[in-house]
Amino acid sequence: MKPTVSIHRIKMDETGCVSEVTIGDLKLYGMEQPWRNNKSSISCIPDGQYILVPHESGRYGDTWAFVGGTVSHYKDRSASRYACLIHAGNTVSDVRGCLALGLDWTTTSKGNLFVSSSKKAMEMLRKKLDTNEWYHAEINSF
Repeated sequence: MKPTVSIHRIKMDETGCVSEVTIGDLKLYGMEQPWRNNKSSISCIPDGQYILVPHESGRYGDTWAFVGGTVSHYKDRSASRYACLIHAGNTVSDVRGCLALGLDWTTTSKGNLFVSSSKKAMEMLRKKLDTNEWYHAEINSF
């Protein structure tokens, strides 16, 4: 049976959003933009149920795209958001409506949220999930 990717938001402020990302026994952390009314490229992904669809990105390599609700894989008139990916990144400036993974999280001396060791976290995710398969994902806040 395929594992479900569970994304549970644990901290959100004006600098960003951090979540615990659990896949079976693997626990990672996610970094997103804060909630900005589901506006494309500047808001975190809405709470809900999604399918993670394999996606090959020229910039991020093999990864997955969230599909469901107001989010589509590719630009589509029926969805207000598209190409919300899981990829490497450490700060909110590294994501544009996507989810960046890290091994841990902290708040910097300037008060910004930060996830660490993102490339290593992506390697661990790729070992846990087959990049040719789709998976169920759920996102919830607090």
